[in-house]
Amino acid sequence: MNIVIIITRMDEIGGAQTHVRDVAIELVKDGNKVTLLCGYTGDLSKQLESKGVVVLRIESLVREISLYSDLKAYLDIKESIKNISPDLIALHSSKAGLLGRLAASSQKIPSVFTAHGWSFADGVPKVKKFIYKNIEKIAASYGDRIINVSECDRRLALKYKVGRESSHVTIHNGIKDLAVQSKRRKKKCDVIMLVMVARFCDQKDHDTLLRALSEIKNLSWNLMLVGGGERESEVRALSDSLGLSSRVEFMGVCENVSDILSRSDVFVLTSHWEGLPISIVEAMRVGLPVVASDVGGVEEQLKEKLSWGLVKRGDVGDLKSKLELLIEDDELRCQLGEESREVFFDGFRFEKMYRDICGVYRELVSN
Repeated sequence: MNIVIIITRMDEIGGAQTHVRDVAIELVKDGNKVTLLCGYTGDLSKQLESKGVVVLRIESLVREISLYSDLKAYLDIKESIKNISPDLIALHSSKAGLLGRLAASSQKIPSVFTAHGWSFADGVPKVKKFIYKNIEKIAASYGDRIINVSECDRRLALKYKVGRESSHVTIHNGIKDLAVQSKRRKKKCDVIMLVMVARFCDQKDHDTLLRALSEIKNLSWNLMLVGGGERESEVRALSDSLGLSSRVEFMGVCENVSDILSRSDVFVLTSHWEGLPISIVEAMRVGLPVVASDVGGVEEQLKEKLSWGLVKRGDVGDLKSKLELLIEDDELRCQLGEESREVFFDGFRFEKMYRDICGVYRELVSN
C-alpha cells in the first residue's frame, strides 16, 4: 500500500506522536510506502526518516486557528496528495483530521481518522467543546472510517452524532513489550517514588495531584513529573506554595521514559479528560501500580483488580487516600503491579493494535 499519514505536530512527544511513529515504522517494515505530512518536525520525525519514511513539512499546517494559514494548508496538503497519489490517507489530530479529510475527499481517496481522545469530551471547557463538536461533525462527513482508541470515545462520538455508526471502530492503543524486562524495584523502600508522565497543559490535572500530596507530607515519598508544556511554570509555582519543592522533581521532556518508570514505585495520572492514555500502558508494561482519574477510556485500562486505582476527577480526598495506602502498603503495591503487567500483556500490546489497524486500512483500499 502507498499510505500518506498526516498529523499537525511531530516536534513533541505525546501519545498521538509516538503512535504515529511506531505504526509508520512497522508499515515500512511490512513493505508499504509511507509518507508523513506534518506542520512541525522534530526528533520523532527524524526517527521516521532514518527508518525509511518520507517526511514532508507543510509549513502552513499550524496549531493555531488562522483562516489564511488553514486555507493554505488545505491547498498544500491537496497538492502533496496529488503528487504522491496514495491508496489511503491516515489522519491524526483535529486540525490535520479536518483539512486532510477535505483534501482526500476532493480527490476521492479513502481516509481514516484516529481520534486520540475527542476534544469535546466531558471535562473540556464548554465553549471549546461546542466548537470542536461541530467541527468534528463536519469533518466526519468527508471521511470513511474513524478509529476510536477507546469504547468510551466511540460512544461519545455517536452520542453527539459525529459520523455514522458504521464508520466507527474501536482499537485500543498498544505498545511493544520491552526486549529486556527492566528490573523494577519491588523491595521495601525508605522513600516511595511516585511518577506522572504528562504534558503541562489544560487537559492534565497536576494541581489535584500536588494538593493531595500536600496533605500527606508526613509520609516518605518523592514525585517525578515528566513532560513539558505551557503550564509548567504554573505547576512549579503551586508546588512551591504548597511547600513541596524539595520533594517534586521536574524532569522535563525525556526520551528514556521506560527507564524512569522502572525506577518508580507508583504511577499517577490525573486528568480532566482522556482518550486512552499511552502513558498508563507504558506504566503497566513495567508492572507499576496505577492511580488515575476515571475519565475517558481509563476505566477500560484499569479493569478488574486494577479498578481500585480509579479516582474521581478532581477529587483531592479520594486521590490522597489511594496514594496514602499505596505508599504505606508494600504488599498492595506489589500485588497491583503484578496485575498491571498481566493486563498489559493480555490486552495492550502493539501487535494486536497494529493488526487491527492494518485490517481497517486494507478494507478501505480494497473497497
